[in-house]
Amino acid sequence: MKYVLTLLLALGAAASLPPAPEAQNLSKILAQSGLSPVDFDLMAAAEAALLGQNGPGKGQEKSWSNPKSESRGTVQAIAVQGNCAELLHLIHPKGQPKQVELRKKMCKSADGRWLLTL
Repeated sequence: MKYVLTLLLALGAAASLPPAPEAQNLSKILAQSGLSPVDFDLMAAAEAALLGQNGPGKGQEKSWSNPKSESRGTVQAIAVQGNCAELLHLIHPKGQPKQVELRKKMCKSADGRWLLTL
């Protein structure tokens, strides 16, 4: 799940960057996001805590912050239906003028794992 979150955050960060005349590789996009690897780990931990074993209630929120990188964020369950939750990450990378929003839908599988869905 950590790698999926990293990829989604990179794509979300890429969407907030000005268009480039040529394609950029993922490592460059991640470097420009202003987030450190520890930030991504903290973000994933906040999401896992929000989802928990039984799933979140609508409106529930978890926060994370990294004093070393000065980045911070929250993840909130903006909709819950059955075994699925729509999550909104609001990310404040250090040095970036705007917050980054990332929306994703997670559903709990029969074996109890939370999986990214379309």
